[in-house]
Amino acid sequence: VRPDLVTPAVLDCVTKNEQARRAVDMSKCDWISDETLTLVTTRYDMLETLVLTNCNDVTDDAMLHVAATCLHLTHLDVSGVSRMTDAPMVRISEHCAGLRVLRLARCFALSDASLHAVARGCVKLEELVLDDCFRAVTDEGVAAIGLRPRIGIAKDAGLKTNRGIVTDQSLRTSADNVYALGDCAEVQGHVLPYVLPLMASARALAKTLAGEPTPVSYGVMPVTIKTPACPVVVCPVPEELEGDWDTEEEGNTVKALFRDRDGNLRGYALTGDAVKEKMKLNKELPALMP
Repeated sequence: VRPDLVTPAVLDCVTKNEQARRAVDMSKCDWISDETLTLVTTRYDMLETLVLTNCNDVTDDAMLHVAATCLHLTHLDVSGVSRMTDAPMVRISEHCAGLRVLRLARCFALSDASLHAVARGCVKLEELVLDDCFRAVTDEGVAAIGLRPRIGIAKDAGLKTNRGIVTDQSLRTSADNVYALGDCAEVQGHVLPYVLPLMASARALAKTLAGEPTPVSYGVMPVTIKTPACPVVVCPVPEELEGDWDTEEEGNTVKALFRDRDGNLRGYALTGDAVKEKMKLNKELPALMP
């Protein structure tokens, strides 16, 4: 297809096809220019899938237009769009909160700023591809993405989901005789993808399945990162709790304490020598889910 054939008249004909209006694949169309992409996305403003793999001539100008017009995107593949920088990626993250699949392979001009924006804005993201993006992207950017439950199968099966697969305190889902535990489960609003809650859930569910109904309880749930050079212990603050952080720093040693409006300790972050205070601080904290 020659670029001069992509005209408003041709696009108007194509838009009569409902499927074409929701998914456009321009992969390997290396002749695609900013002008052509802008024309297409203006006509197809209800796009849910946009694939631009190896469209090397596309720049920030066209991608900023995509961010401003294609607000319903759930699947975006810009692998090989090597001229795109952080600016449009930040804007896409702000405007396209419904993104579930984002492929950024070989986007060499992206930095950690893009990943921080994705972490903030793309709360429904299920797949992120970063192959060969590590010229400016660092471990800090990747860490900002964090862990998120993969809930696609559960949603397709009709289970109630939110940040994870929603369960009550007995780990029951919205479907009869179906339970969830571990990284995928959201237990009474808590998503805790680490070992302590998994073990507590497994013990409780084993009793329930054996005929002894047992709700799971979570005590204080610190997360230990066993890095010898700089050990880290974090006890996350409950979501949406109001309060303030008090932080002391000296070299690799950080002691950060979070207290609520009544002055009660509700979370902490410790590094270096400060991790020795973990047990003392745990005694001050309330159980996460009694």
